Amino acid sequence: MKLIEEMKSLGVKPNIRTYNTFLRGCLRTGDIKNAKIIFSEMNQAKKDSKKSSKGAEKAEKSDNMEKGESIAPDQYTLDSYVKILALFGELVLFST
Repeated sequence: MKLIEEMKSLGVKPNIRTYNTFLRGCLRTGDIKNAKIIFSEMNQAKKDSKKSSKGAEKAEKSDNMEKGESIAPDQYTLDSYVKILALFGELVLFST
């Protein structure tokens, strides 16, 4: 997360590949805390995008969003995140 924050402070906007790469790194190192932060940030971007596109609220779009690049979770994001949750026993598929 430190690197993502540093990128932002330098004016470099992380894209979906950046976030997915960091999420994969969290999976490999067992860093569930930062995985949750990254996933949450991506979900917030998705919510902001929906609000903006519906016109309900004018949210400021990032340069990535203006170029048509979304940082909303995609299939690779979800794959990594589910694996991380399963690894730490935080994924509940069925309850009896």
